[in-house]
Amino acid sequence: MSNAIKLPLFAGAAFLALGLLFASGVVQTLVNMLGWALLLGGVALAVVGGASLLFDVIVNRAAGAAALLGGIVLAVVGFFLQWTIISWAISAAGYALIIAGAALIIVAVIGMFTAYRRNSNQYYG
Repeated sequence: MSNAIKLPLFAGAAFLALGLLFASGVVQTLVNMLGWALLLGGVALAVVGGASLLFDVIVNRAAGAAALLGGIVLAVVGFFLQWTIISWAISAAGYALIIAGAALIIVAVIGMFTAYRRNSNQYYG
């Protein structure tokens, strides 16, 4: 089997596997877990930063302001990861990868048969 056939075959199999992983909901579950972790961690960091700004108890005011801003950013990112459009985009990417993988596998199989026919004609006339 030549490299011109191996590459589309293996790339198609990889795209197909990734597409099935995306479409099955595994990736969406991981993204949701990451979203919740960022949301909760951001809220906790914002609380620590706010307490430091107000009472100067945990760290100094400059570090408290940075923690408050970082916590707000993390919470917003976590919130957007929970958004339904992210779930739709992950599913769409999964289906696109499945289609691309199947197309690459079909191209590789057709390439194998045409290469076989070309080689057999070379020997038998």
